[in-house]
Amino acid sequence: MLFWGLHVPADLLGVAVLFAEHAAAVLLHIQPQLAGLLLSLAEAGTLEASFAEIAENPSRLAEFVTKAGILESYAKKGKEKILDYLNNGTEVPGFRRVSRKGTDTVAPEDVAKYATWIGVPKLLKSYGPLKADIFRALFAEALPEQQFPEELVRTGAGSSYVKKISVSKTTTNK
Repeated sequence: MLFWGLHVPADLLGVAVLFAEHAAAVLLHIQPQLAGLLLSLAEAGTLEASFAEIAENPSRLAEFVTKAGILESYAKKGKEKILDYLNNGTEVPGFRRVSRKGTDTVAPEDVAKYATWIGVPKLLKSYGPLKADIFRALFAEALPEQQFPEELVRTGAGSSYVKKISVSKTTTNK
């Protein structure tokens, strides 16, 4: 049996998925066989072709994304462990620690001390748009008897994302 349509034997990756929290250990155990197989598939271009085939079938694509998520979480944990090694001076082949400086900021209460000299409109413009719910709360606190001017609220562009939901085995999408 092939796993995910990627031409990977199910007994290699399927075992790791069944072992849940021990999946990393299982994957490390089968890693030499699996890595060699995936590398040869990638070099031959068949890994991309297999994914293209999976992407054509919504059910297979859903199964692939669900199972790939397991590996993503372990990859994240692996990167965190690599950072621990690097922070403690242990070299990790193929990786190096990269640091970046934090953002320089000035606390709002310190900005307020200079607001009259700088100018409140100029300061507010530099801060950018305020979330409507925050402004509504500030408005209600300062002017409880007045109606909030909803015409001031501007709605930005929305976005879409994919969210995993539970689906019964017999349900299909049309």
